[in-house]
Amino acid sequence: MRPILAYWPVRGMTQQIRYLLTYVGQDYEERNYHTGPPPEFNRDSWYNVMDTLGLDFPDLPYYIDGNVKLTKVNAIMRYIARKHNLCGTTEEERTRVDLAADIYIEFRGGMTAIVYNDKYAELKDAYAKSLPGKLKQIENFLGKRKWFAGENITFVDFAFYEHLFVHRLWEPKCLDNCPNLAAFLTRFEAIPSMKKFIAANKLPVHDRQGQWGHDK
Repeated sequence: MRPILAYWPVRGMTQQIRYLLTYVGQDYEERNYHTGPPPEFNRDSWYNVMDTLGLDFPDLPYYIDGNVKLTKVNAIMRYIARKHNLCGTTEEERTRVDLAADIYIEFRGGMTAIVYNDKYAELKDAYAKSLPGKLKQIENFLGKRKWFAGENITFVDFAFYEHLFVHRLWEPKCLDNCPNLAAFLTRFEAIPSMKKFIAANKLPVHDRQGQWGHDK
């Protein structure tokens, strides 16, 4: 039986998992839940079933692979990555992966916090001003390495690609002073399976409740 990856029909927190599953060649079923029309954006399609799936902590995304039932992005990513040796091959790589896995959650959370805020118009300028500093830290952490852990690609690269890509959609010039990150995106997009997936996948970034990155 194919694993099930469930989420809303947007990129959101789940695009990085889709990249990872595609990269490792794992066939899977995508199960989408849908919100109702505005202004309520009813989420009963999820709420009506969330407690019937045997999930310890019901949430989206979730991933079901046989008897394994997981929620939370990092838990899902790590589970898939462990099966395919994508958690780092040396202690140094694994240490960098552990740190990077927390940093990308924090990085994405900054944008999510403003996009799903009714005061987005007021908050976006402050976020734009803070972004170069955040990106500079990530730029320095990557350095001249091929991937975030070092020479070997790991699951955190799939997450950083997505979140950097989305930030560049939001502010096209945000990587102009980050040559390491710009080169990383180019390198990632050159992976044959990723190039094909990226070209074919046209999901909106956020759902309709967000103030940016969605199809009305």
